[in-house]
Amino acid sequence: TDTMFVDVYDTEYRQRYLQIAKGLWQMENDMMGGPFVSHQMVDEKNGRVIVAEAFIYAPESLKRDLMRRMEAALYTLQLPQDTIK
Repeated sequence: TDTMFVDVYDTEYRQRYLQIAKGLWQMENDMMGGPFVSHQMVDEKNGRVIVAEAFIYAPESLKRDLMRRMEAALYTLQLPQDTIK
């Protein structure tokens, strides 16, 4: 990840702590890169941290709509003990 272009913020989603990181990634020694979004949530029941990430690599394409779709997909993540209320 390109540390100069990463925003990290804390929030709550479905009564659970959620940390979101958004920014840009690039591959070393290659001409690849693009935007990414990462969700980290705490699974208190099992004592672990769940990390789900989405990276976009789409040269010569608009990436805004792809990123919105990927971020929406990350929000659908459910742990086995979760129930939708």
